[in-house]
Amino acid sequence: MGNNDEVEVSELEQRAIEVLRNDSRIPLRKLAQELNVSRSTAARVISALKKKGIKFTVNVPEPGFVAFVIIESKVSSEAYRAIDGRVVNLIRAKTLEELTEKLGKIKGKRAVIVARQESGFALAGLSCDYCGGKIRGDPLTYRRGRKVFYLCCRTCLSEIRSKYSHRSKNIKTK
Repeated sequence: MGNNDEVEVSELEQRAIEVLRNDSRIPLRKLAQELNVSRSTAARVISALKKKGIKFTVNVPEPGFVAFVIIESKVSSEAYRAIDGRVVNLIRAKTLEELTEKLGKIKGKRAVIVARQESGFALAGLSCDYCGGKIRGDPLTYRRGRKVFYLCCRTCLSEIRSKYSHRSKNIKTK
């Protein structure tokens, strides 16, 4: 790990990263306005960040199992150096058997903590676009053109489908 994994970014690139953290889908024109630079400069900043390996997509881990393994070296792509110099490696697997197999291949383990990963992400305060109720668990989605509706249950999904199917029928008959 060490200094080889660190990426140097300019002050302008750092500002761009901050803007992209708030809205990773911001149009280039708007990003240029936020940074107070031309569109071509903003495009060069994005290109430079991509070349440096900085990703703009969010990877949501699949449900399954994760083990935090403390050893002297890096053995996974997700690894963090602790203050004492040891490395905390994250080992992911879909099943407990697969995780056990992966852990068996690692030598010199100091500590292992295994956790079950129930969901890839938590939805804080997401409400249904039809009834306004709070969505518990994974939302149902309905796409209409470029708009995505998040729904709490199959009833709301059915209702919003019928609401928009009537609109499209009215438009077609005119």
